Amino acid sequence: MVKLVNELIADLRSQARHDDAYDLLWDMGEDAVETLFITLCDDEEENQVRESCSQLMGHVIPEGVNQLLVLLEKTQGDQADLAAWGLRYNHAPAIIEPQLFKLLQDSSPTIRANAARALRYIHIDLQTFDSRLLEALQDECIEVRLDVLRILIELVEVGLEQYGVCNVTALAAAVHTRMNSS
Repeated sequence: MVKLVNELIADLRSQARHDDAYDLLWDMGEDAVETLFITLCDDEEENQVRESCSQLMGHVIPEGVNQLLVLLEKTQGDQADLAAWGLRYNHAPAIIEPQLFKLLQDSSPTIRANAARALRYIHIDLQTFDSRLLEALQDECIEVRLDVLRILIELVEVGLEQYGVCNVTALAAAVHTRMNSS
């Protein structure tokens, strides 16, 4: 099985075979996670291949998602960004949001920044808005504040389109009050 997964990952490097390899790896699910994880962590591998591996892992619940969360917590830079990006492709963000909000309160600024980036990548529902985002606007780490601000801006944009002005007005007022107090 590992040999087949490795061959399919090699096919991800090819423009002509990428989509077919991606689909086959998708169908393999949990059987491919270990090799996808190794490839994702390989700094020598092409970025396109590593991005595809992170996306594929984000679809595998819970094994792939759990490994991405561990990577998000234990690394920084490119690997953490790829882990955050992979979580975006999870079709059940309600499963990972609580864990990301927990990491958003970690003592490490790097872990908080990684969690904020992952929260920015996934789609947060305006109806279940979490006030911890407003608290994170006062984080000492500028990367956390910027990613949270991007989340709030996206929520406002989505709210205008999907939920009507009432919800957006309350959110905008809360953000405005919090930003003026800092």
